[in-house]
Amino acid sequence: MRVLHVFGKMDRGGAETGLVRLLRHIDRESYQTDILVHTTEPGTLDDAVRSLGARIISCPSYSQPLRYARNLARIVRQYGPYDIVHSHVHLYSGYILGIAFALGIPIRIAHAHTTSNNPRGSGGVSRELYVRAMKAAIAMFATGGFAVSRECAESLFPPIRETNNRWKVLHSGIDLEPFAVCADQKALRKDLGLTSASVVIGHVGRFDDGKNHSFFVDTALMFLKEEPKAMFLLVGDGPLRARTEERVRELGVRDRFVFLGVRTDVPSLMIGAMDALLFPSKFEGLPITILEAQAAALPCVVSDVITKECDVLHGIVRRLSLLQGPQVWARALAATLREPRLTATQVRSAMDYWSAEHSAQRLANAYHELVPGTGAARA
Repeated sequence: MRVLHVFGKMDRGGAETGLVRLLRHIDRESYQTDILVHTTEPGTLDDAVRSLGARIISCPSYSQPLRYARNLARIVRQYGPYDIVHSHVHLYSGYILGIAFALGIPIRIAHAHTTSNNPRGSGGVSRELYVRAMKAAIAMFATGGFAVSRECAESLFPPIRETNNRWKVLHSGIDLEPFAVCADQKALRKDLGLTSASVVIGHVGRFDDGKNHSFFVDTALMFLKEEPKAMFLLVGDGPLRARTEERVRELGVRDRFVFLGVRTDVPSLMIGAMDALLFPSKFEGLPITILEAQAAALPCVVSDVITKECDVLHGIVRRLSLLQGPQVWARALAATLREPRLTATQVRSAMDYWSAEHSAQRLANAYHELVPGTGAARA
């Protein structure tokens, strides 16, 4: 099968890193992959996907629909033919799959990775019309729709029915092998400027409005009253990082925060540096960070908007409403840290379903269910 995946840009994010994991574990002789991106700028994951045999193809002008359609048609003629167009750009997938239908591509998939249909604000009447039009286009032109959680499916697709294979929840997976390696906590913390006595609260995610770093900072201030030895370790980058750093500086707690930027050693950081994860997102799909934290046996305090489908280990994930406020969150975080940590054996037995290998097999099976007359799928 020849598959064209569509992303905005191959920067480090949940869906994008998920594709890298997929390419590592799927049979690359059976599935030839190209990745179409809506930018001419390089992405942080470009080299990784190219090393795994995928091509990256630029298709700019997505904000100019007619020009974009011409560009996409040219790309399909030049690099195709494709059996599958698999779009990961949420609402805009409706327009992309309409073009794919006109170009005669037989399998057209929209993939929902988030519950938000309005990431930039209300947008008024024009935004509402756009949302309705794109949902209608997905319902009309998609031969299949995948979602990382049931909540994500409900945000983009018609109601899921067990007898209809067109729309389905397809859980993502993670690489479990890095979590089986012991980290040298003392050495790692020393490299990060932390001590063995520090109580380290972590966060992994892009600095944008949805991740709610402002609430993280508010909770951190309250938690410092509960735990004077607290330190806060933030992994990731994004448009709100500078603002967050400036805020903690103005509050006089900059020395309690470590901003690491983008890292490739998140498993080691979770195992060897963090004592708990604080994750107050405003909306999510199925956050890989929460799965990774559980693979590291790391206690989590998270917002209740996050799907319970990612709760793998009993008692390790504590949920709170953002309406309860930072003081309640700080107390919950302190209570979570007093609970005993799970063992590696308990973690391994529970996490098997969420392995990248099983995730790749689920996707291969889902592809083949959409292609009439194909045999058993091979990941």
